[in-house]
Amino acid sequence: INNIQSPNWEGLYLSPNHPSVNFYIEELVKEIIENYPELDGIHFDYIRFQDEYYGFNKVGINNFKMNYGFNPKDLYRGVYDEKFGWSKAEKDSIQNIWVDYNSMNITNLISSLRSYFFEYNLDVQLSAAVKSDVIESKYRWYQDWTKWIRDDLLDFVVVMNYTVNNNQFTDRMKNIKEYLYPSNLDDKIVMGISLFNQNDLSISDKILLSKLSGYDKICFFSYNSIKKESNILNSVRSSYNKKIDFLGE
Repeated sequence: INNIQSPNWEGLYLSPNHPSVNFYIEELVKEIIENYPELDGIHFDYIRFQDEYYGFNKVGINNFKMNYGFNPKDLYRGVYDEKFGWSKAEKDSIQNIWVDYNSMNITNLISSLRSYFFEYNLDVQLSAAVKSDVIESKYRWYQDWTKWIRDDLLDFVVVMNYTVNNNQFTDRMKNIKEYLYPSNLDDKIVMGISLFNQNDLSISDKILLSKLSGYDKICFFSYNSIKKESNILNSVRSSYNKKIDFLGE
């Protein structure tokens, strides 16, 4: 209760900063693969920190302090402030150490699993749901997913581009392309479009914008929205086809 918390607190997370966490998750994945030999893939959702104010478990903090010589909580206590003689460049440098440490611990999990898949020649795809803002994804949620696909640690990512605003939706896709340039990794990106917060016309706009931006692979979120409104996909298809017919004319 006394710890710093985000106003968007979602529940309890396992922190990859604790050395036992990644091992535990790896063992779970291996158990699933061993018991389901026909499995096609493993998909990670919430493979991130809940927010930048999380991950401060005692074991993780102690390990970090031993390696880097300072308490990461001090970053949020205002210790490294200009009024105490720290320059902005020094503060940013210290902040980046903590960001890289957090993101590295998540990346290590994916890298270890990818090595396991290669070692045993497993025909199992590895994927993850990722935040749509590339920069915020790493520096707020420590989810360095562009590295994951650049280094071929994942077969694909599902980008949670759930904004309703078309301009913002397009800007996020543009930023992804700019951040990954010159690598042509569009085939590793599945554009996630939300169903729960917009109507069929808005959804069909997002499909068209995705395709025009070079993203032909699309995923809808969430299945519960389809269950709740069973005709939504038919409505989206009809709206999309009308737009295509109009453009064709």
